[in-house]
Amino acid sequence: MAVLTREFHSHEDGSHYERFYSLARNTETSEVFIVYETITPKGEHNTSRREIGAVLQEQNTAATKLRDLLGTLVTETDRA
Repeated sequence: MAVLTREFHSHEDGSHYERFYSLARNTETSEVFIVYETITPKGEHNTSRREIGAVLQEQNTAATKLRDLLGTLVTETDRA
């Protein structure tokens, strides 16, 4: 199984945890989801998978950046 990813948000919080959000697609199943990764101050990596809808419902910068990324898929020349 190959998973393609595109990072759309990252930040470090006050406790020095690094957080990364990436849009991901499984090339075999075409399933699309969010990969959420944290790196602790000790360098430990934790990765989880999140549903796109769950991230979009949040009121934070990651949700805003995901909406912005999805919005780039539609242009003025696109018509329904």
